[in-house]
Amino acid sequence: AAAPAKAEEKPAEKPPQPAPERRLEEKAPGERPADRVNLAAAVPSAPKPDPIPGREIAPGVRELTFADGSIYRGAMRGASLHGRGEYVSKSFKYEGEFNEGLKQGEGTYVWENGDRFQGRFTADRPDGKGKYQFANGDAYEGDVQAGVINGRGSYTSRNGDVFEGSFLAGKPHGVGVYRFASGDRYEGEMQGGTMQGKGRYVAKNGDRVEGPFAAGRPQGKGTYYFSNGDRYEGDIQAGALTGQGAYFYSSGMKYEGETRLGQPQGKGTFWFLDGTRFEGDFENGLARAKGEIVKQDGSKVPAEIVDGNARLLN
Repeated sequence: AAAPAKAEEKPAEKPPQPAPERRLEEKAPGERPADRVNLAAAVPSAPKPDPIPGREIAPGVRELTFADGSIYRGAMRGASLHGRGEYVSKSFKYEGEFNEGLKQGEGTYVWENGDRFQGRFTADRPDGKGKYQFANGDAYEGDVQAGVINGRGSYTSRNGDVFEGSFLAGKPHGVGVYRFASGDRYEGEMQGGTMQGKGRYVAKNGDRVEGPFAAGRPQGKGTYYFSNGDRYEGDIQAGALTGQGAYFYSSGMKYEGETRLGQPQGKGTFWFLDGTRFEGDFENGLARAKGEIVKQDGSKVPAEIVDGNARLLN
């Protein structure tokens, strides 16, 4: 009986790359500098009017000039900014609703660097549903809590990667779907912007891996499905099929035993279609192995495998 010429190799650092851990470290949706994530600190309150008098520019609309040069045009209640108005300063511009001097309700806030938020404000901070458009080309749409990206939303990176799901403190956290510009896709749990927990990674070429993830890679007991119909079940270490596992080949043959970097390596057993099996030590997949053939009647004959071909030694 002849063994197949290959035990399907998988890339050593599955999921297919660019490496997920690098994507998430450098390009994960929502992973932004603190001054963009914690907008509570980045959205200053409008200063109280100084004694400089304002002027009415339309019925119910006044224009106020502040000591720092900022200008407000809009509705007022007594001495407070109240109603709809526009506030322009050197560092930001806000247009929307005010309540007793605070940004409250629907509005649009633009930072001096070009970042923009459009949505709900509460007590001077973005809070509720809204949209961020960042100057670097990234965009977010979804829940915001007290100036921080928290809750359900969708983050699109300028490179085309998109994450849809749960966010915490500005990073993907919880369950979601990560669609990479390369065509790969991850579905499952995230922690702090990293693939962590139970998940499934589907590559553009049709390969997929299901099981636990840690630090952005498959880790632990999992199942790898190859696009050609082969399947691996067993240990995965840092994205590599390494440890104890079993290969189920689309041809009907099977290997069970030690594996390393996606190939049979070490002690294992290979089953042929006729019911016989080879037991022995494997090197570099099926390139070389020494052991014995166990026939259907239980008798054993010394044998070896060279370049995928099995032969008896006596």
